[in-house]
Amino acid sequence: MLQASTQNPIFYLSSFTKTLYLPPCHLRHTFRSLPHPSPSNPSSSSWDFISTDRVSTVSIDCTVNCSQELKSMASKLQEAVTFLPLKDLRYSSRPLQGHTWFMSSMLDTHEKGEVQYQEFPSKASKGRVLCLKGRDTHDGSWNLYALAWPQTLPPNATLLKGLTFVSYNHYSYDNIWHGLSSAVPFVAWHIKNKCSAPPMRWVLYHWGELRTTMGPWLNSLMEATFGDPLNIEKFNGIGGGT
Repeated sequence: MLQASTQNPIFYLSSFTKTLYLPPCHLRHTFRSLPHPSPSNPSSSSWDFISTDRVSTVSIDCTVNCSQELKSMASKLQEAVTFLPLKDLRYSSRPLQGHTWFMSSMLDTHEKGEVQYQEFPSKASKGRVLCLKGRDTHDGSWNLYALAWPQTLPPNATLLKGLTFVSYNHYSYDNIWHGLSSAVPFVAWHIKNKCSAPPMRWVLYHWGELRTTMGPWLNSLMEATFGDPLNIEKFNGIGGGT
């Protein structure tokens, strides 16, 4: 997960296909014919030509600018990352109908009998990780998201490694039932995928606004489930953000 920009750091949650340009090589090959064994010297071996002065000369002159081309391509990919608002105001009047207003450009994975979810990096994301920018707690349209390949993250980005749970709740994390509806699907996903390690961090959103706490009862339940204190991400001290 990440955050970039001098004002709003970018947080990246946890291939890049490199196209090489090879300019034509210039080859220069000169050679002389090799001597045959001398008839007057029967003991002469066909290998005697190894010691002769008449040897082949091959010179290859190749100029390759691969490194410069790759650096230029990586820089262009970094600058091409496009951030969109977590809260899409086009759907603000009908947030629970059809396409949700949270990360509206992304399609959910829906398995029969399971809740809808998104996973990064994955085949669906073409190996890209989720990038988050901003940590506003009052207006979700100020918080942004994007996808980027790990090798070409936006400038000033911070890569946060390990399993991260990102949750969107239309209601509240303080309410037991509403909080459970957001947290329990993560537990089911964790068990189904046989994850051995607990999540390194939780990122909680309500209407696209960052939330840094959940109700005491729900917090205790998740700690008992995963066996570790919850690390609810605040994005403090990363990149000197807002």
